[in-house]
Amino acid sequence: MYEFVNHPKLHRWLPWLLSLFSGYWALSEGVSFIINKKSLVSSSWDRLYDETCASLKFRLNGKTLNEAEIEKKIHSNDAKTRERALAEMNKVYRENAHIFTMCYNMILKDKSVDDELYGMSEPVTDSLFENNISKEDLLAMVNEVTDSYIPISQRFYKLMAQLMKVDHIGYADRCYNPVEIPEKKLSWTDCITKVLTAYAGFSPEYLAYAAQIINCGIIDVPPRKGKVSGAYCIRGQVPYILLNFTGSNSDVRTFAHELGHAVHHILAAEVGILNDTTPSALAEVASEFAENLVFQQQMSEATTDREKLALLIGRVQDMINSIQRQVAFYKFEERTHRERKKGELSTERLNKIWREENSRCLGFDVGKDAECMWMGISHIFGMPYYVYSYAFAGLVVNNLIKAYDKWDENRELQIQEDFDDLYIDMLSNTGVEDFKSLLEPFGIDAKSPDFWSNGLSLITDYIDEIEKLAKSEGLL
Repeated sequence: MYEFVNHPKLHRWLPWLLSLFSGYWALSEGVSFIINKKSLVSSSWDRLYDETCASLKFRLNGKTLNEAEIEKKIHSNDAKTRERALAEMNKVYRENAHIFTMCYNMILKDKSVDDELYGMSEPVTDSLFENNISKEDLLAMVNEVTDSYIPISQRFYKLMAQLMKVDHIGYADRCYNPVEIPEKKLSWTDCITKVLTAYAGFSPEYLAYAAQIINCGIIDVPPRKGKVSGAYCIRGQVPYILLNFTGSNSDVRTFAHELGHAVHHILAAEVGILNDTTPSALAEVASEFAENLVFQQQMSEATTDREKLALLIGRVQDMINSIQRQVAFYKFEERTHRERKKGELSTERLNKIWREENSRCLGFDVGKDAECMWMGISHIFGMPYYVYSYAFAGLVVNNLIKAYDKWDENRELQIQEDFDDLYIDMLSNTGVEDFKSLLEPFGIDAKSPDFWSNGLSLITDYIDEIEKLAKSEGLL
Protein backbone atom coordinates (compact mmCIF):
# COMPACT_ATOMS: atom_id res chain seq x y z
CA MET A 1 0.00 0.00 0.00
CA TYR A 2 2.90 2.40 0.77
CA GLU A 3 4.20 2.12 -2.80
CA PHE A 4 0.69 2.67 -4.17
CA VAL A 5 -0.20 5.87 -2.28
CA ASN A 6 3.29 7.32 -2.83
CA HIS A 7 3.35 6.73 -6.58
CA PRO A 8 4.44 9.98 -8.34
CA LYS A 9 1.31 10.01 -10.51
CA LEU A 10 -0.87 9.97 -7.40
CA HIS A 11 0.97 12.73 -5.54
CA ARG A 12 -1.78 15.26 -6.24
CA TRP A 13 -4.30 13.07 -4.41
CA LEU A 14 -2.01 11.94 -1.59
CA PRO A 15 -3.91 13.76 1.26
CA TRP A 16 -7.17 12.13 0.17
CA LEU A 17 -5.57 8.71 -0.24
CA LEU A 18 -3.98 8.89 3.19
CA SER A 19 -7.30 9.77 4.78
CA LEU A 20 -8.92 6.91 2.87
CA PHE A 21 -6.44 4.22 3.85
CA SER A 22 -5.53 5.45 7.35
CA GLY A 23 -8.93 6.51 8.63
CA TYR A 24 -12.43 5.08 8.75
CA TRP A 25 -12.04 2.73 5.78
CA ALA A 26 -8.90 1.16 7.23
CA LEU A 27 -10.91 -0.25 10.14
CA SER A 28 -12.19 -3.79 10.29
CA GLU A 29 -15.71 -4.33 8.99
CA GLY A 30 -17.10 -4.85 12.49
CA VAL A 31 -15.53 -1.72 13.95
CA SER A 32 -16.52 0.48 10.99
CA PHE A 33 -20.09 -0.86 11.30
CA ILE A 34 -20.23 0.18 14.96
CA ILE A 35 -18.89 3.68 14.29
CA ASN A 36 -21.28 4.16 11.38
CA LYS A 37 -24.30 3.01 13.38
CA LYS A 38 -23.59 5.19 16.41
CA SER A 39 -22.72 8.34 14.42
CA LEU A 40 -26.30 9.63 14.36
CA VAL A 41 -26.64 9.15 18.10
CA SER A 42 -23.27 10.82 18.67
CA SER A 43 -24.23 13.93 16.69
CA SER A 44 -27.46 14.26 18.68
CA TRP A 45 -25.57 15.66 21.67
CA ASP A 46 -24.16 18.48 19.55
CA ARG A 47 -27.63 19.07 18.11
CA LEU A 48 -29.12 19.28 21.61
CA TYR A 49 -26.43 21.80 22.52
CA ASP A 50 -27.18 23.98 19.46
CA GLU A 51 -30.94 23.86 20.00
CA THR A 52 -30.55 24.70 23.68
CA CYS A 53 -28.36 27.73 22.87
CA ALA A 54 -30.83 28.93 20.23
CA SER A 55 -33.71 28.76 22.73
CA LEU A 56 -31.98 30.65 25.57
CA LYS A 57 -33.56 33.89 26.72
CA PHE A 58 -31.69 36.62 28.57
CA ARG A 59 -33.17 39.58 30.42
CA LEU A 60 -31.38 42.91 30.45
CA ASN A 61 -32.77 46.34 31.25
CA GLY A 62 -36.35 45.07 30.92
CA LYS A 63 -35.78 43.48 27.49
CA THR A 64 -35.60 39.85 26.40
CA LEU A 65 -32.56 39.06 24.26
CA ASN A 66 -31.21 36.00 22.48
CA GLU A 67 -27.62 34.78 22.84
CA ALA A 68 -26.27 36.82 19.92
CA GLU A 69 -27.92 40.02 21.15
CA ILE A 70 -26.66 39.80 24.71
CA GLU A 71 -23.14 39.02 23.50
CA LYS A 72 -23.21 42.41 21.79
CA LYS A 73 -24.04 44.02 25.13
CA ILE A 74 -20.80 42.68 26.61
CA HIS A 75 -19.07 44.97 24.09
CA SER A 76 -21.02 48.02 25.31
CA ASN A 77 -19.18 51.25 26.12
CA ASP A 78 -21.05 51.37 29.44
CA ALA A 79 -19.27 49.44 32.21
CA LYS A 80 -22.47 48.60 34.12
CA THR A 81 -24.12 47.26 30.97
CA ARG A 82 -21.10 45.03 30.29
CA GLU A 83 -21.09 43.70 33.85
CA ARG A 84 -24.85 43.08 33.90
CA ALA A 85 -24.76 41.38 30.49
CA LEU A 86 -21.94 39.05 31.59
CA ALA A 87 -23.68 38.25 34.88
CA GLU A 88 -26.94 37.51 33.03
CA MET A 89 -25.22 35.25 30.49
CA ASN A 90 -23.43 33.37 33.24
CA LYS A 91 -26.68 33.08 35.24
CA VAL A 92 -28.67 31.65 32.31
CA TYR A 93 -25.84 29.25 31.46
CA ARG A 94 -25.76 28.12 35.08
CA GLU A 95 -29.53 27.54 35.04
CA ASN A 96 -29.04 25.26 32.03
CA ALA A 97 -25.80 23.73 33.27
CA HIS A 98 -27.38 20.29 33.69
CA ILE A 99 -27.92 20.16 29.91
CA PHE A 100 -24.57 21.67 28.91
CA THR A 101 -22.61 19.51 31.35
CA MET A 102 -24.32 16.33 30.21
CA CYS A 103 -23.84 17.22 26.51
CA TYR A 104 -20.16 17.95 27.01
CA ASN A 105 -19.55 14.82 29.10
CA MET A 106 -21.22 12.64 26.49
CA ILE A 107 -19.29 14.30 23.64
CA LEU A 108 -16.05 13.72 25.56
CA LYS A 109 -16.95 10.10 26.23
CA ASP A 110 -18.07 9.46 22.66
CA LYS A 111 -14.78 10.83 21.33
CA SER A 112 -12.86 8.68 23.80
CA VAL A 113 -14.66 5.57 22.50
CA ASP A 114 -13.94 6.54 18.87
CA ASP A 115 -10.29 7.17 19.71
CA GLU A 116 -10.01 3.71 21.21
CA LEU A 117 -11.69 2.09 18.20
CA TYR A 118 -9.45 4.01 15.80
CA GLY A 119 -6.36 3.18 17.85
CA MET A 120 -5.61 6.84 18.55
CA SER A 121 -3.04 7.24 21.31
CA GLU A 122 -4.23 10.67 22.51
CA PRO A 123 -7.43 12.74 22.24
CA VAL A 124 -5.75 15.24 19.89
CA THR A 125 -4.26 12.60 17.55
CA ASP A 126 -7.10 12.52 15.00
CA SER A 127 -7.04 16.32 14.82
CA LEU A 128 -3.31 16.28 14.05
CA PHE A 129 -3.85 13.71 11.32
CA GLU A 130 -6.71 15.67 9.72
CA ASN A 131 -4.64 18.87 9.85
CA ASN A 132 -1.54 17.23 8.39
CA ILE A 133 0.62 18.64 11.17
CA SER A 134 2.86 16.89 13.66
CA LYS A 135 2.46 16.87 17.40
CA GLU A 136 5.81 18.65 17.55
CA ASP A 137 4.41 21.49 15.42
CA LEU A 138 1.37 21.82 17.65
CA LEU A 139 3.35 21.73 20.89
CA ALA A 140 5.87 24.25 19.56
CA MET A 141 3.01 26.63 18.73
CA VAL A 142 1.18 26.08 22.03
CA ASN A 143 4.35 26.47 24.12
CA GLU A 144 5.33 29.66 22.30
CA VAL A 145 1.86 31.13 22.85
CA THR A 146 1.63 30.18 26.52
CA ASP A 147 5.08 31.71 27.02
CA SER A 148 3.64 34.89 25.49
CA TYR A 149 0.86 35.22 28.09
CA ILE A 150 2.92 37.58 30.27
CA PRO A 151 4.69 39.69 27.58
CA ILE A 152 1.61 39.97 25.33
CA SER A 153 -1.89 39.25 26.69
CA GLN A 154 -1.17 40.15 30.33
CA ARG A 155 0.86 43.20 29.31
CA PHE A 156 -1.96 44.35 27.02
CA TYR A 157 -4.70 44.02 29.65
CA LYS A 158 -2.57 45.88 32.19
CA LEU A 159 -2.17 48.62 29.60
CA MET A 160 -5.96 48.70 29.12
CA ALA A 161 -6.39 49.06 32.88
CA GLN A 162 -4.06 52.07 32.81
CA LEU A 163 -6.06 53.65 30.01
CA MET A 164 -9.29 52.99 31.92
CA LYS A 165 -7.75 54.44 35.12
CA VAL A 166 -8.49 51.29 37.16
CA ASP A 167 -6.26 48.87 39.09
CA HIS A 168 -7.25 45.92 36.90
CA ILE A 169 -9.91 45.07 34.34
CA GLY A 170 -12.57 42.38 34.66
CA TYR A 171 -13.64 39.63 32.26
CA ALA A 172 -16.42 41.82 30.87
CA ASP A 173 -13.86 44.51 29.95
CA ARG A 174 -11.76 42.31 27.64
CA CYS A 175 -13.34 43.64 24.47
CA TYR A 176 -13.95 47.20 25.66
CA ASN A 177 -11.96 49.84 23.82
CA PRO A 178 -11.11 52.64 26.28
CA VAL A 179 -10.19 55.06 23.49
CA GLU A 180 -13.51 56.34 22.28
CA ILE A 181 -14.02 57.65 18.77
CA PRO A 182 -17.43 58.45 17.28
CA GLU A 183 -18.88 55.27 15.79
CA LYS A 184 -21.77 55.67 13.38
CA LYS A 185 -24.15 52.74 13.07
CA LEU A 186 -23.54 51.21 9.68
CA SER A 187 -26.07 49.89 7.21
CA TRP A 188 -25.59 46.51 5.55
CA THR A 189 -24.77 48.35 2.31
CA ASP A 190 -22.09 50.37 4.13
CA CYS A 191 -20.59 47.14 5.45
CA ILE A 192 -20.43 45.56 1.99
CA THR A 193 -18.80 48.69 0.55
CA LYS A 194 -16.10 48.80 3.26
CA VAL A 195 -15.23 45.13 2.92
CA LEU A 196 -15.11 45.15 -0.87
CA THR A 197 -12.98 48.29 -0.85
CA ALA A 198 -10.46 46.53 1.38
CA TYR A 199 -10.51 43.44 -0.84
CA ALA A 200 -10.04 45.59 -3.96
CA GLY A 201 -6.97 47.23 -2.44
CA PHE A 202 -5.37 43.80 -2.26
CA SER A 203 -6.35 42.19 -5.57
CA PRO A 204 -8.92 42.75 -8.34
CA GLU A 205 -9.20 38.97 -8.76
CA TYR A 206 -9.81 38.49 -5.02
CA LEU A 207 -12.47 41.22 -5.20
CA ALA A 208 -14.19 39.49 -8.13
CA TYR A 209 -14.59 36.24 -6.17
CA ALA A 210 -16.03 38.13 -3.18
CA ALA A 211 -18.47 40.14 -5.30
CA GLN A 212 -19.66 36.95 -6.98
CA ILE A 213 -20.57 35.48 -3.57
CA ILE A 214 -22.38 38.61 -2.39
CA ASN A 215 -24.36 38.88 -5.63
CA CYS A 216 -25.73 35.35 -5.16
CA GLY A 217 -27.66 36.65 -2.14
CA ILE A 218 -27.43 33.69 0.25
CA ILE A 219 -26.18 35.63 3.26
CA ASP A 220 -28.36 35.53 6.41
CA VAL A 221 -27.68 39.00 7.81
CA PRO A 222 -29.66 40.22 10.89
CA PRO A 223 -30.18 38.61 14.32
CA ARG A 224 -33.69 37.31 15.08
CA LYS A 225 -35.55 35.17 17.57
CA GLY A 226 -34.36 31.55 17.60
CA LYS A 227 -31.36 32.23 15.39
CA VAL A 228 -28.05 30.74 16.45
CA SER A 229 -25.50 33.28 17.70
CA GLY A 230 -22.14 34.09 16.14
CA ALA A 231 -21.18 33.89 12.49
CA TYR A 232 -20.04 31.14 10.16
CA CYS A 233 -19.66 30.10 6.53
CA ILE A 234 -20.69 26.78 4.99
CA ARG A 235 -19.07 25.70 1.76
CA GLY A 236 -21.12 24.79 -1.27
CA GLN A 237 -21.36 25.61 -4.96
CA VAL A 238 -22.02 29.08 -3.62
CA PRO A 239 -20.95 29.34 0.04
CA TYR A 240 -23.63 30.23 2.61
CA ILE A 241 -22.80 32.89 5.21
CA LEU A 242 -24.63 33.37 8.51
CA LEU A 243 -24.19 36.65 10.38
CA ASN A 244 -25.79 38.50 13.28
CA PHE A 245 -25.18 41.97 11.85
CA THR A 246 -26.12 44.93 14.07
CA GLY A 247 -24.19 47.73 12.36
CA SER A 248 -20.99 47.98 14.41
CA ASN A 249 -17.43 48.25 13.11
CA SER A 250 -16.71 44.85 14.64
CA ASP A 251 -19.51 43.44 12.46
CA VAL A 252 -17.62 44.72 9.41
CA ARG A 253 -14.56 42.73 10.47
CA THR A 254 -16.76 39.70 11.13
CA PHE A 255 -18.23 39.90 7.63
CA ALA A 256 -14.76 40.28 6.12
CA HIS A 257 -13.74 37.19 8.09
CA GLU A 258 -16.64 35.01 6.89
CA LEU A 259 -16.39 36.32 3.32
CA GLY A 260 -12.71 35.33 3.41
CA HIS A 261 -13.84 31.79 4.21
CA ALA A 262 -16.28 31.89 1.30
CA VAL A 263 -13.63 33.01 -1.22
CA HIS A 264 -11.36 30.27 0.12
CA HIS A 265 -14.07 27.64 -0.44
CA ILE A 266 -14.48 28.68 -4.07
CA LEU A 267 -10.73 28.66 -4.72
CA ALA A 268 -10.19 25.32 -2.98
CA ALA A 269 -12.97 23.75 -5.05
CA GLU A 270 -11.00 24.42 -8.23
CA VAL A 271 -8.59 21.56 -7.47
CA GLY A 272 -11.37 18.97 -7.57
CA ILE A 273 -13.73 17.34 -5.12
CA LEU A 274 -11.14 14.95 -3.70
CA ASN A 275 -8.75 17.74 -2.69
CA ASP A 276 -11.04 20.62 -1.75
CA THR A 277 -11.28 19.89 1.99
CA THR A 278 -8.99 22.31 3.82
CA PRO A 279 -7.55 21.13 7.16
CA SER A 280 -9.00 23.10 10.07
CA ALA A 281 -5.52 24.40 11.00
CA LEU A 282 -5.47 26.25 7.66
CA ALA A 283 -9.21 26.95 7.41
CA GLU A 284 -8.87 30.21 9.35
CA VAL A 285 -5.96 31.57 7.29
CA ALA A 286 -8.14 33.15 4.60
CA SER A 287 -10.55 34.63 7.15
CA GLU A 288 -7.84 36.06 9.41
CA PHE A 289 -6.00 37.53 6.42
CA ALA A 290 -9.25 39.11 5.19
CA GLU A 291 -9.77 40.73 8.60
CA ASN A 292 -6.29 42.23 8.30
CA LEU A 293 -7.17 43.73 4.90
CA VAL A 294 -10.06 45.63 6.51
CA PHE A 295 -7.85 46.73 9.40
CA GLN A 296 -5.15 48.04 7.06
CA GLN A 297 -7.78 49.87 5.00
CA GLN A 298 -9.19 51.48 8.15
CA MET A 299 -5.70 52.51 9.28
CA SER A 300 -4.99 54.15 5.92
CA GLU A 301 -8.25 56.12 6.16
CA ALA A 302 -7.65 57.26 9.77
CA THR A 303 -7.03 61.01 9.97
CA THR A 304 -5.86 61.35 13.61
CA ASP A 305 -3.50 59.52 15.95
CA ARG A 306 -6.41 58.94 18.34
CA GLU A 307 -8.34 57.15 15.62
CA LYS A 308 -5.28 55.02 14.80
CA LEU A 309 -4.88 54.25 18.50
CA ALA A 310 -8.48 53.05 18.74
CA LEU A 311 -8.05 50.86 15.67
CA LEU A 312 -4.82 49.34 16.98
CA ILE A 313 -6.42 48.52 20.32
CA GLY A 314 -9.31 46.81 18.56
CA ARG A 315 -6.93 44.87 16.35
CA VAL A 316 -4.82 43.63 19.26
CA GLN A 317 -7.97 42.62 21.13
CA ASP A 318 -9.00 40.53 18.11
CA MET A 319 -5.54 38.99 17.77
CA ILE A 320 -5.32 38.04 21.44
CA ASN A 321 -8.82 36.56 21.25
CA SER A 322 -7.77 34.55 18.18
CA ILE A 323 -4.40 33.39 19.48
CA GLN A 324 -3.78 33.56 23.23
CA ARG A 325 -7.37 32.92 24.33
CA GLN A 326 -7.87 30.11 21.81
CA VAL A 327 -4.80 28.36 23.20
CA ALA A 328 -6.34 28.76 26.67
CA PHE A 329 -9.47 27.07 25.27
CA TYR A 330 -7.25 24.31 23.86
CA LYS A 331 -5.67 23.81 27.28
CA PHE A 332 -9.19 23.55 28.75
CA GLU A 333 -10.06 20.90 26.16
CA GLU A 334 -6.87 18.95 26.77
CA ARG A 335 -7.53 18.76 30.50
CA THR A 336 -11.21 17.87 30.18
CA HIS A 337 -10.65 15.16 27.55
CA ARG A 338 -8.01 13.53 29.74
CA GLU A 339 -9.95 13.82 33.00
CA ARG A 340 -13.14 12.44 31.40
CA LYS A 341 -11.39 9.09 30.95
CA LYS A 342 -11.58 8.72 34.75
CA GLY A 343 -15.31 9.46 34.93
CA GLU A 344 -17.89 12.18 34.40
CA LEU A 345 -16.89 15.76 35.17
CA SER A 346 -19.17 17.87 37.32
CA THR A 347 -20.22 21.39 36.40
CA GLU A 348 -18.10 22.65 39.29
CA ARG A 349 -15.01 20.83 38.02
CA LEU A 350 -15.49 22.10 34.47
CA ASN A 351 -15.99 25.63 35.81
CA LYS A 352 -12.78 25.36 37.82
CA ILE A 353 -10.66 24.18 34.85
CA TRP A 354 -12.12 26.95 32.67
CA ARG A 355 -11.43 29.58 35.30
CA GLU A 356 -7.84 28.42 35.86
CA GLU A 357 -6.83 28.31 32.17
CA ASN A 358 -8.44 31.64 31.26
CA SER A 359 -7.12 33.43 34.34
CA ARG A 360 -3.60 32.26 33.51
CA CYS A 361 -3.93 33.66 30.00
CA LEU A 362 -5.51 36.99 30.93
CA GLY A 363 -3.48 37.71 34.05
CA PHE A 364 -6.48 38.19 36.34
CA ASP A 365 -9.13 35.96 37.89
CA VAL A 366 -12.10 35.78 35.52
CA GLY A 367 -14.37 35.53 38.58
CA LYS A 368 -17.56 33.62 39.37
CA ASP A 369 -19.56 35.76 36.95
CA ALA A 370 -17.62 34.21 34.07
CA GLU A 371 -16.98 30.66 35.29
CA CYS A 372 -19.78 29.16 33.17
CA MET A 373 -18.78 30.88 29.96
CA TRP A 374 -17.25 27.67 28.56
CA MET A 375 -20.85 26.63 27.91
CA GLY A 376 -21.03 29.24 25.16
CA ILE A 377 -17.95 28.02 23.25
CA SER A 378 -19.69 26.05 20.50
CA HIS A 379 -16.52 24.62 18.95
CA ILE A 380 -15.63 22.49 21.98
CA PHE A 381 -19.02 20.79 21.63
CA GLY A 382 -19.37 20.46 17.87
CA MET A 383 -15.75 20.36 16.67
CA PRO A 384 -13.36 19.07 19.36
CA TYR A 385 -9.85 20.53 19.06
CA TYR A 386 -10.86 23.09 16.46
CA VAL A 387 -10.01 26.02 18.75
CA TYR A 388 -6.24 25.70 18.38
CA SER A 389 -6.74 26.19 14.63
CA TYR A 390 -7.46 29.88 15.23
CA ALA A 391 -4.12 30.34 16.97
CA PHE A 392 -2.30 28.22 14.40
CA ALA A 393 -3.81 30.14 11.48
CA GLY A 394 -3.38 33.49 13.25
CA LEU A 395 0.36 32.99 13.51
CA VAL A 396 0.60 31.73 9.93
CA VAL A 397 -1.23 34.88 8.83
CA ASN A 398 1.00 37.12 10.95
CA ASN A 399 4.01 35.66 9.14
CA LEU A 400 2.27 36.32 5.81
CA ILE A 401 1.52 39.91 6.84
CA LYS A 402 5.14 40.53 7.73
CA ALA A 403 6.23 39.01 4.41
CA TYR A 404 3.66 41.15 2.56
CA ASP A 405 4.95 44.30 4.27
CA LYS A 406 8.47 43.49 3.03
CA TRP A 407 7.44 42.23 -0.40
CA ASP A 408 9.23 44.99 -2.34
CA GLU A 409 12.51 44.02 -0.65
CA ASN A 410 11.84 40.35 -1.41
CA ARG A 411 11.21 41.12 -5.08
CA GLU A 412 14.75 42.41 -5.26
CA LEU A 413 15.83 38.98 -4.06
CA GLN A 414 14.54 37.50 -7.35
CA ILE A 415 11.01 36.68 -6.18
CA GLN A 416 9.17 37.36 -9.43
CA GLU A 417 5.47 36.72 -8.80
CA ASP A 418 3.10 39.19 -7.19
CA PHE A 419 2.09 38.46 -3.61
CA ASP A 420 -1.65 38.41 -4.38
CA ASP A 421 -1.18 35.81 -7.15
CA LEU A 422 0.84 33.58 -4.83
CA TYR A 423 -1.77 34.04 -2.09
CA ILE A 424 -4.63 33.00 -4.38
CA ASP A 425 -2.59 29.97 -5.50
CA MET A 426 -1.99 29.11 -1.85
CA LEU A 427 -5.72 29.18 -1.01
CA SER A 428 -6.36 26.90 -4.00
CA ASN A 429 -3.97 24.27 -2.64
CA THR A 430 -4.65 24.16 1.11
CA GLY A 431 -6.17 20.70 0.69
CA VAL A 432 -3.14 19.44 -1.22
CA GLU A 433 0.03 20.78 0.43
CA ASP A 434 1.04 21.09 4.09
CA PHE A 435 1.43 24.53 5.66
CA LYS A 436 5.23 24.52 5.42
CA SER A 437 5.20 23.86 1.68
CA LEU A 438 2.44 26.45 1.14
CA LEU A 439 4.53 29.18 2.77
CA GLU A 440 7.78 28.49 0.89
CA PRO A 441 6.90 30.61 -2.20
CA PHE A 442 6.59 33.65 0.08
CA GLY A 443 10.12 33.18 1.40
CA ILE A 444 8.76 32.02 4.79
CA ASP A 445 10.57 29.16 6.52
CA ALA A 446 7.95 27.47 8.71
CA LYS A 447 10.57 24.92 9.78
CA SER A 448 12.56 27.62 11.56
CA PRO A 449 12.40 27.60 15.37
CA ASP A 450 11.67 31.34 15.13
CA PHE A 451 8.54 30.88 13.01
CA TRP A 452 5.99 31.07 15.84
CA SER A 453 7.78 33.83 17.73
CA ASN A 454 8.01 35.83 14.50
CA GLY A 455 4.22 35.66 14.21
CA LEU A 456 3.79 36.74 17.82
CA SER A 457 6.19 39.66 17.34
CA LEU A 458 3.63 41.41 15.14
CA ILE A 459 1.30 41.68 18.16
CA THR A 460 4.19 43.02 20.25
CA ASP A 461 4.88 45.64 17.56
CA TYR A 462 1.25 46.76 17.71
CA ILE A 463 1.29 46.98 21.52
CA ASP A 464 4.49 49.06 21.36
CA GLU A 465 2.72 51.40 18.92
CA ILE A 466 -0.31 51.61 21.23
CA GLU A 467 1.90 52.70 24.12
CA LYS A 468 3.64 55.26 21.93
CA LEU A 469 0.38 56.78 20.64
CA ALA A 470 -1.27 56.72 24.07
CA LYS A 471 1.63 58.69 25.52
CA SER A 472 1.60 61.22 22.69
CA GLU A 473 -2.15 61.67 23.28
CA GLY A 474 -1.57 62.23 27.01
CA LEU A 475 -3.50 59.09 28.01
CA LEU A 476 -0.60 57.45 29.88
